[in-house]
Amino acid sequence: MQRTVSNSFSDDYGKALENIVFLELKRRKKKIFYFHGKQEVDFVLVDRIKPIEAIQVCAHGLAQGKTRERELSASNEDSYGRAS
Repeated sequence: MQRTVSNSFSDDYGKALENIVFLELKRRKKKIFYFHGKQEVDFVLVDRIKPIEAIQVCAHGLAQGKTRERELSASNEDSYGRAS
């Protein structure tokens, strides 16, 4: 039961962190999009119609190799269509 509670807390913490980032981007009047292709990118900032920056929010697990690789590769320019 403790694992269920702790996973729920962890998921809630991650969602809360994404909401904080979203609200801050909105406060700064950024154009925000979400991208889901081969991988998910939490926030893609756009200037007119051109993607200019990807933001990946991760609350836990970046010390673990697979999690770090997955999260960082999702924000790779090729993943979300940013033109060079």
